Amino acid sequence: MFREHVTLIEEAVLEGSKRGVDFFLETLNQDMQVEEIIEESGGIDEAMKQLYTENGYEITELEEDSEVLNEDAKKETDEALNENEESIDKKLDDILENLKEEGLVD
Repeated sequence: MFREHVTLIEEAVLEGSKRGVDFFLETLNQDMQVEEIIEESGGIDEAMKQLYTENGYEITELEEDSEVLNEDAKKETDEALNENEESIDKKLDDILENLKEEGLVD
């Protein structure tokens, strides 16, 4: 009875693994097809421009806005990185100071 139970579990695991691999490969194939279509159309920017122009939207405003947004995002990212570096340095200094006070570090 125990062997039958183990056999059933092994079969279920193998079937689940096979279905997982098959699903992964199908999804990967779909993603590759979508990426190929996007690349053939000139990239994601061109595909988005085409969608907007087909629906009657002007693209020039979007391009200018995206440039401004990209610059703002870069500034915010740089500021956040600088703050994070300062925060990490301060925490390391505090830890080192505590270790010195406890006599663990000279």
